Amino acid sequence: MKKLKKSDITSFIEPKIEEFHRRRLDNLKELKLNQILKRKNPYLFKAKNQNTAHDLVKSITDAHLSSQEEGIFGEFL
Repeated sequence: MKKLKKSDITSFIEPKIEEFHRRRLDNLKELKLNQILKRKNPYLFKAKNQNTAHDLVKSITDAHLSSQEEGIFGEFL
């Protein structure tokens, strides 16, 4: 396999960074709490000691973003 140069990697990634963040933001704008809650087990949040709305929303948002980022990044590669 041919060894990659840092400049080749940079020239491949840089143009895609703006699209990555745009898609991430667009997806967040469309995110609805009711849709997410339908896919989640409420007992899991209690078991993880997430007792406030803030804890719940942060946990859901973090998990959603992580999953979404993996998908978008995978598409780029």
